[in-house]
Amino acid sequence: MVGSDGTALGYAVAGSGNRTAVGEEHAALAITEAVVRALDSAGVPREAPRLLAVALAGASGAGPGWLTGPLTENGVGGRVAIEADLVAGYLSGTLAEVGYAVVSGTGAIAARVRHRQIEAVADGLGWLLGDDGSGFQIGLAGVRAAAAELDGRGPATAVTAGVLAELDIPASAAAEEPDDRRRPRLLAALLQRVYAERPVTLARCARVVSEATTAGDPVARGIVEAAAAGLARTLLAVLDLEDPGPIVLGGSVLAHQPLVADALRTALPEGAELTTVPDGAVGSAVLALAHAGFPVDAERWGRIHSTLGALR
Repeated sequence: MVGSDGTALGYAVAGSGNRTAVGEEHAALAITEAVVRALDSAGVPREAPRLLAVALAGASGAGPGWLTGPLTENGVGGRVAIEADLVAGYLSGTLAEVGYAVVSGTGAIAARVRHRQIEAVADGLGWLLGDDGSGFQIGLAGVRAAAAELDGRGPATAVTAGVLAELDIPASAAAEEPDDRRRPRLLAALLQRVYAERPVTLARCARVVSEATTAGDPVARGIVEAAAAGLARTLLAVLDLEDPGPIVLGGSVLAHQPLVADALRTALPEGAELTTVPDGAVGSAVLALAHAGFPVDAERWGRIHSTLGALR
């Protein structure tokens, strides 16, 4: 919740608002919960907002109809404007008219932004066709490395113990006799657990790879470097070398796993201006104010940052 002068008045976090990942109904409920909690924390009546800016992945062509029901049922007022999460992330890191956004969370994507619009985009193709350098790809590589060690096809790695723990597979299975296909019980348990889940949920194992990299594990380091190289290729696909601009990094992987961000910096051209943002909250506020008729200059942008930081 932000006032017209850029002062952040309320802040809240709820569940996933990604329609692709959790479906429209759950996403709408999560977004509504976050809005209601932010308004309540600010002490602002729910009917008071003039505008709600909702920054979403895959926002192109998306109308607000799927959101209006839950918002109205909870007494929330204001017009709803749908924006791209890439633009919100970008504006959280800079107000430059031209620049770049790179996001690596469960998926991965890069875009060239001009005048607060996406001018070019690369990847974001989903886990089957792309998302190079994403949390899913890192997590999958970690699980594959663990499976390779247990199967005798790969080197020993600290990633294996981390993956087994993350997937709640008891280490005691290692002492059991092989299964009826002569596979080690740990490997059999890993197979059963992995194939019982939606593939995209393996993104949670990305953290395991990052922790093993910090501990000096060479297999994990190789996974991180490959992820960074993939993100660099994605960015270079939209990078205009004659108009480079600032590069804003976001998403759970780049924001919370600094080793991946550091490896990406190493893979990019020398002199690239990089900024990492924790989320797109500041940019969402910028977009909301712009839609409401309050253009955001450097002073107002700085006020959003400083006052929101005090609420986090």
